[in-house]
Amino acid sequence: MLLWSRLVLVMRFVAIGWAAVVGVWSGLVYYELIDPKPSLEPWGWIASIVLIGVENAGTLIVRRFRSRSTDQNARIESTLKTALLQVTQSREVTYQDLGASVFVPTLWSRVRRHSGAQVRLKRISRFRPAGYPQQSGVSWTGAKGVIGTALRSKTHSYTDFSPIIRRYGVDPIPLPVFNSLPGRFKLGLDLDEFNSAIGKYSEIVAIPIWQDGKDRGLIGVLSIDRAYEADESENRVLNRRATRETAATAAASIGSILKPKVTEA
Repeated sequence: MLLWSRLVLVMRFVAIGWAAVVGVWSGLVYYELIDPKPSLEPWGWIASIVLIGVENAGTLIVRRFRSRSTDQNARIESTLKTALLQVTQSREVTYQDLGASVFVPTLWSRVRRHSGAQVRLKRISRFRPAGYPQQSGVSWTGAKGVIGTALRSKTHSYTDFSPIIRRYGVDPIPLPVFNSLPGRFKLGLDLDEFNSAIGKYSEIVAIPIWQDGKDRGLIGVLSIDRAYEADESENRVLNRRATRETAATAAASIGSILKPKVTEA
């Protein structure tokens, strides 16, 4: 839709430019500075009408999409809020320490029909009651992180980073230490990507988002994370069955929002 919005903007400038050209041409003819071209006049008007019509139609489409996108984003955020509140019912983690995000394949990955590790992901929704930690800045793919693991395995994925944080702290770690870490902690990240995320999250769980339909196509990943706190309890919350069920329910709701059922008349 961003590409379409840019196209509409270009068409708007073209229409304005064309109107200016027609106006100047008409003025020059009126003042007899140039000879009129009767054979060209109909085509000039036709071109003007087409340009204006296309620009107006494009504007209506963009406005409609933005309205639908705003409604969709609000429904997804409401689903994320509800899921996080349910996770806090254990009273072992606070609402402010939790966060949730929704990732979907980029348009390029969908067009190229990428799968598994090749898929490039974009975050379409992020909800953090406390507003922190900030995003890590990692360009997520099917080969990186807990999110990528859930995408490739098509089932839930979980990682507990607290042992690494307790041992090495929240500061960036050097390359030798990074190379010595087990794969379940590195998760396909390089050193810079790992250091941009380490210290922010204590544990993360990710759940695939399935299309609401017969084919049950995989259309994204939902992640729920717990911000690291130095005084947090050692009880792990996000790997519990109740949390996974809550996340799965939220993922199903988001799947319905992203790809609503097509009902037959």
